[in-house]
Amino acid sequence: MPGFAGFDREARQEFDKVSMFYLGMVNVCISDVRITIRWSVNNFDPKSLDSVITYLLSQKHPRQILIDYHFGGWERRAVETPREAAALLDAAKQLRPTSPIIKPFVKQMSLADIDCARPMVQRGFRAWLASEAEFCLAPERPWRSHLKRTLVFEQDEVSDGLVYRHLGRDAALIRVKGRRWAESVLGKTCGRALIETPAGDVLSNVYRKVLEQFQPRFDHIRACIPRADGEIEWISYQRLLMPVQTRRRRPTLVCLSATTPDVSIPIPVQTALSA
Repeated sequence: MPGFAGFDREARQEFDKVSMFYLGMVNVCISDVRITIRWSVNNFDPKSLDSVITYLLSQKHPRQILIDYHFGGWERRAVETPREAAALLDAAKQLRPTSPIIKPFVKQMSLADIDCARPMVQRGFRAWLASEAEFCLAPERPWRSHLKRTLVFEQDEVSDGLVYRHLGRDAALIRVKGRRWAESVLGKTCGRALIETPAGDVLSNVYRKVLEQFQPRFDHIRACIPRADGEIEWISYQRLLMPVQTRRRRPTLVCLSATTPDVSIPIPVQTALSA
């Protein structure tokens, strides 16, 4: 990739898009500790990709390898070895003529699976159990330390819908969409506002059921979500929905999510690898 010393950020992003989506380039950035590969699955030039695969297989010294690829949305994968990275790139050749399915994938897991969930999700579930499903933010209560990572929805008396009442600054969704978005939806009905497309309902239409049954729900999810910069990104995450009682006695739902590739939903390249 040519040097960008005289490029501002916008010009760099424009070059990135033109080189990958119109010229079929596979962009490789190399440092002493990391190799980053960026490319479009539907637009790459096969010769460019083969050159990168040949380069990877020639590497003798281990370095972190990050693969940013676009297939309906951006997805980042970290791999441990050059050979593993080369296999992933090679498998993706099968996807070039295909069209990505742009929809959320939600798989409900057993609550027993929380024992193997991300530590943050496990701690959140323990807080729900310790609180006896009572949502109180007093310093001595178990919820206090989890507030910055949660989304809290409360039933609105006027619309009867669930509205955003709290969006923690470190919540997984906020890290993707940004604080400006969080401020814009506070107090608004959740659902399509989540990802600003009808597919947002797929992610939130179980909220009411969780409240009615007053039972927590654990999901593995893979969904396309618009980032703060307007780009679409595939996000894989584990989500724990917890119904709670508050002093206001309105139906309230606490959502705790942890982004992780460790979900029971294969990505397209994984499917291609096993074909």
